[in-house]
Amino acid sequence: MDSITAQIRELYTAADEDQQRAIHVQLRDLQNDLSTEWDIVCRVGSGFLQMALIRIGHNLHIFETLASRGKEEEPLTLEHFAKETGADRGLLGHLLRATAAFGFIHEAGKDAFKSNRMTTILANENVSGAMDHGFDLHGRVALELPTYLTTHAYQPMTSNTDLPFHLAFDTPLAPFDWLRANPEQMKSLAHAMAISRPSQWFDVYPVASAIGGGAAVTPTTVAMVDVGGGFGHQAVGVRRKFPELAAARFVVQDLKETLDGMASDERRRLEDVEGVEFQMHDFFTEQPVQGAKIYYLRHVLHDWSDEECVRILKAIVPAMAEESRVVIDEVVLPDEGVPWQCAYMDVTMMACLGGGERTRSEFEGLLERAGLKITEVVRYDSKMLSVVIASLK
Repeated sequence: MDSITAQIRELYTAADEDQQRAIHVQLRDLQNDLSTEWDIVCRVGSGFLQMALIRIGHNLHIFETLASRGKEEEPLTLEHFAKETGADRGLLGHLLRATAAFGFIHEAGKDAFKSNRMTTILANENVSGAMDHGFDLHGRVALELPTYLTTHAYQPMTSNTDLPFHLAFDTPLAPFDWLRANPEQMKSLAHAMAISRPSQWFDVYPVASAIGGGAAVTPTTVAMVDVGGGFGHQAVGVRRKFPELAAARFVVQDLKETLDGMASDERRRLEDVEGVEFQMHDFFTEQPVQGAKIYYLRHVLHDWSDEECVRILKAIVPAMAEESRVVIDEVVLPDEGVPWQCAYMDVTMMACLGGGERTRSEFEGLLERAGLKITEVVRYDSKMLSVVIASLK
């Protein structure tokens, strides 16, 4: 068995992203083929419990504590965690053993635990925020999806005041208004947006040459406006990737509530060291930065219905110069063979926000209505993340 596992690891390491995705799918199908009915019931049914165990692990700082220790250090005991957390030893033992059983921590012996790769990932602040967001919001909304669809005769979810979200939270507020009233959730969402990915759009799209190259850049050049850009990680990434653009301006726009969720020392560092400007802006209102080379929207449009997406895009168009480009960083769904990660995000965005992922033809329709046209679509990872490049018609 070890030799088979080693061979799979070797094949995976040598594979490109599309081949790696195929390996994941084949391993999933193999697991299903080898599972009994009871195995499948337990595996699928435990999804909610797994999220709960992760939340408990974060609350008790289990993952951070284990991940901070070196590989050669002795395991931490149940007694240690009971003393540090104040939790009942017997109860905590059940919780830690379950957490280990699902692979989130390593059981190194009786009542002894160490970190593994999953522990290190779950200890990451941005992953922790994303998990909190999923547990508090996505999970509750998913539970209401069957009831909502039944009572709405399986019609499209296009109104942001009548969604499974509203059944879950019993609120008349639109989802983002509710988020603004719940700043901890807004902060968790910003952390989710900041999770790094193996591939980035600026690894495949020639940002510097699209802007005109370093020779064309002056201190008045706005290289990039990151619309709805959260904590500015994308602007920082582009600036670091293309040092020839360092003299240009990089503007990150978001709502006050989002920017207020950013640590003040981190914001100062990004402004003073990374050269990124932060600006409060509602992207449904007219774009205030004129003539930027790139107006970048990352995972913005999938939050909104078609009508609202057209409003967002139309608000940018008057600010664009002839050479300006709108760069939409989103999943572009294939017509068949949708990766499960994309399917998860697609249905989740529908149920939570009335949005969803889109195909190329659906993006073309939105852009056409806003006075824009697609000039290029570049896929940059196996999960169908792509940049849709658009110019004025």
